[in-house]
Amino acid sequence: MTTGFNYPAMQGTADELIKYFGMPAVLRRVSTSPTDRPCVIAIIEFNPREQASELANPTDRKIVMSPLDPTTGLVMEVPPDDELDALVTFVQPMGAVPVVLEILPLTCKPKMTAPAGVNCLWEFTVRR
Repeated sequence: MTTGFNYPAMQGTADELIKYFGMPAVLRRVSTSPTDRPCVIAIIEFNPREQASELANPTDRKIVMSPLDPTTGLVMEVPPDDELDALVTFVQPMGAVPVVLEILPLTCKPKMTAPAGVNCLWEFTVRR
């Protein structure tokens, strides 16, 4: 008999790697009373887009986000939503009082990577 792959351990490893290479952030639910949910993200790719007809050149950023809540260590109850959430990043390294660096809208529907149904990470793009 063969032993199966330990998917929950893979979830923990993915979380540790995102924490190591990433930074704390917040998913802000944009509504009449905004709510912030702490998360840990890593920006893995910057894609500047040059548009000749515009004064500003937006930069898309590919984000990987741990599915684990950094305060509880449990899987987040509410997944990221491209229509309702914005990603808030902070000046690094964070001090006792976090200073907001950017508020970035999500530009695509978040993609869950979940082998065998165990969510290991969320992947999405934001734009500035």
